Amino acid sequence: MSLRISIVLAFISFTSIPLVAQDYPKAEVYGGYQRLHDSDLKLNGFRGEVAGNFNSVFGIVGEFGAGIKDISEFGVVNLGLREYTFLAGPRLSVRTDKFRAFVHVLGGGTRYSGGVDALGFRVVGASTTGFAWDFGGGVEFPIGKNISVRPAQLDYLDSRISFDVLGVGVSGWQRQLRYSGGIVFKFGGSRR
Repeated sequence: MSLRISIVLAFISFTSIPLVAQDYPKAEVYGGYQRLHDSDLKLNGFRGEVAGNFNSVFGIVGEFGAGIKDISEFGVVNLGLREYTFLAGPRLSVRTDKFRAFVHVLGGGTRYSGGVDALGFRVVGASTTGFAWDFGGGVEFPIGKNISVRPAQLDYLDSRISFDVLGVGVSGWQRQLRYSGGIVFKFGGSRR
């Protein structure tokens, strides 16, 4: 009986030491550039995130992103495409004094809208909102007490789209790779 108690106490002691020794920010706000890429399209835009951390390892993140593509043919015909993501989910982090690495799985939605203008008049337009999920991760490095730089975050974004343009139905999964890089501001607790 005492051997079991000793094993349990030793396990609790060893597993709780990293949690006690590591401080973490209570909240983080991220903003930066993003590029969405699939086999046909490349959209540039921005991404913002707000995260709350329950401990040094586990947090919840919500994000909003936008991708934009405008194509103009001789200034007469203009094609515009917009993609907006709004996602949330859990994030797991590994924090050291030198860096933080993380992975997350997010779920939510994606809004697509697009249109064609000719000579300043809207010829056709369509939009759709569908389910989306995202799996990815990144790394960031502290550059001050309350700020870090995130040079690389890579995600796989999968969105369900379905809309009708001039009687032609389009539906299916939009699969994209998403790169993001920017600045993280940290609040409360330690800033790692």
